[in-house]
Amino acid sequence: GTGFQNDEWYHVEAAEGYRQTGKFVWWDFLNQEPRVHEDGSPALYTRAAHYTWQVAQSVNVFGWSEAAARAPSVLWYLVFIMVMYGFAYWWSSSTRTATLVTLAILLFDHVILHGRLVRMYSMLLTLGVATFWTWIAAYSASMVERINKKKLCMLIMLGILLFAATVLTHTVFLLFGVLFGAFTYIEAILYRIQHKRWH
Repeated sequence: GTGFQNDEWYHVEAAEGYRQTGKFVWWDFLNQEPRVHEDGSPALYTRAAHYTWQVAQSVNVFGWSEAAARAPSVLWYLVFIMVMYGFAYWWSSSTRTATLVTLAILLFDHVILHGRLVRMYSMLLTLGVATFWTWIAAYSASMVERINKKKLCMLIMLGILLFAATVLTHTVFLLFGVLFGAFTYIEAILYRIQHKRWH
């Protein structure tokens, strides 16, 4: 048996379905065939397909095992640690503060759990923090006396790309992203109007 549970099977079966058919279809391990709906159509699972693809590639490299299936989440968790520390340091300019903030978040049991589940959440956390970081950096870049337009445009484009990738990972980020983005850019416009620095 394996230690997979609940929603993990969505990605586990879809990863094997992709390996066997080239499509993100749930795979019946018992009967060694794709699962189908009552009408005979394939039981596709395309939610966070880019994450399922990573699971499939990990299995292709290491063979089927629980560790291989969990590897993408673990790798994303490690990247999350670096991104979280980088953001905290950028925000505070303090190694001590960045370390404490990162440890406080990483020791939260749900974050640790998502770092091992065969689900897209450790990737979502990483992309989400990277998106917020980019947006805040773009906001900060628009608040200086002499705006570096090239830098600002690059940050905005990167923020859009990261936002799109995060929404593709989980649509719930669409709500947070729209609200946060709207607040940030409206605040920037109002600040410039108030200080007569909008050109």
